[in-house]
Amino acid sequence: MSFSSSKSSLNNSSNPSNSLEEGIFNSIGLGSKASSLNRNSSLSTTENSTFSFVTNILTGIIVVILIILLVINGLQYYFGINVIEKLKDLFSKKPQVEIKMVKRDDKEDDEGKDDDDKIIKIIRKPVIKQQVFNIPGNYFNYTDAKSLCKAEGARLATYSEVEDAYNNGAEWCNYGWSEGQMALFPTQKTSYDKLQKIEGHEKDCGRPGVNGGYIENPNLQYGANCYGYKPRMTKEEEDLMNTSTPYPKSEKDLEMERRVNYWKTRLDDILVSPFNYQSWSRV
Repeated sequence: MSFSSSKSSLNNSSNPSNSLEEGIFNSIGLGSKASSLNRNSSLSTTENSTFSFVTNILTGIIVVILIILLVINGLQYYFGINVIEKLKDLFSKKPQVEIKMVKRDDKEDDEGKDDDDKIIKIIRKPVIKQQVFNIPGNYFNYTDAKSLCKAEGARLATYSEVEDAYNNGAEWCNYGWSEGQMALFPTQKTSYDKLQKIEGHEKDCGRPGVNGGYIENPNLQYGANCYGYKPRMTKEEEDLMNTSTPYPKSEKDLEMERRVNYWKTRLDDILVSPFNYQSWSRV
């Protein structure tokens, strides 16, 4: 009984000493510093972890980019495949054409094909889906029209193909030889309605729909309706598309055009009056 009491008194006597030590450490700031050190150590560990994570992500991205570049350059070097150009063609509205020079001879190969057939397949590389396209001008008989379409890497379009082109918005006011010795051209109703309001041009482009039909004389000269991969538009064709009228010009229209062109060449000699006596132009 006395032993327990003395042990209890010893424990109680040690507590004030511990409290005293803590008070001394706190009074001189060691306690707060120790706590601060612990917090700083924890923050440093977190920052290091975050930095390591970001570094790993950036390293991974750089490695992926290098692999992609190696693949692109490898395809270009070993197989001649330009991946960048392929992607451009995929998202471009205008087709791209690859041109390769081929030495021509008159000998046929084992398949019975001469160099004309080979050249057509090389320079007319498929880059967009096949479609009907018209070659204008009344210059070709039926046989020539067939040959012309073949030279373009295509063939004469059928009536159904011309009709399908019409249903998708195609129109050209020009007869074109088509498969089955037919001469056809499509006209949209909106264009037909506009022509009805222009004096002298009401009947220029037929009626809405697919115009034409079978032509008994194959020697008559028309344009050509081809079906295949349409060639890339040239600068001249782009200018013509932007400036031409949707109907043939009458003699009156041509005369007016000649007079306009005449005065365009003499504009530097023409004086223009001011807006009033104080200013050149309206403000």
